[in-house]
Amino acid sequence: MSGNRDRHGRGVRGPLSTVNPLTRQAAPVPDQPSPEELFQQCVQDSIEHIGRTCPEALLGVDIGIETVPSRAAMWQEFVSHDAVPLAAAIDKDADHPARIALFRRPIERRAIDRVELAMLVHRTLVEQLSMLTNRSIRDIDPELDEDW
Repeated sequence: MSGNRDRHGRGVRGPLSTVNPLTRQAAPVPDQPSPEELFQQCVQDSIEHIGRTCPEALLGVDIGIETVPSRAAMWQEFVSHDAVPLAAAIDKDADHPARIALFRRPIERRAIDRVELAMLVHRTLVEQLSMLTNRSIRDIDPELDEDW
């Protein structure tokens, strides 16, 4: 029998350890968060970080997550329609507050691992807030590396 427990890419199947003689149960396998949960946690962590460094930048701004940009989101501000945006920012108007939409799949595709995903989410959110609030990136997050 092969040592590979992930047959056909469907995840781990079957028990990974023998039964514990004291509890008479196999050791539980910790669940990994789904990609959606991981992305949502990265966004939440980024919002909390910005809330500590520059809370006034978040005032009056709704932040949401979309899976992919819709055709309507390919607004005229993008020079090349071949490029897929990572996020979109909409200024407030009479009916709606300012809004930022982070596009999960394009951001995930550009990140190599979880650490880079968290960094890219944070960087994208700070850039969008910077455009909406007319603050510099350093004002919103002094620790952010501008050359990244």
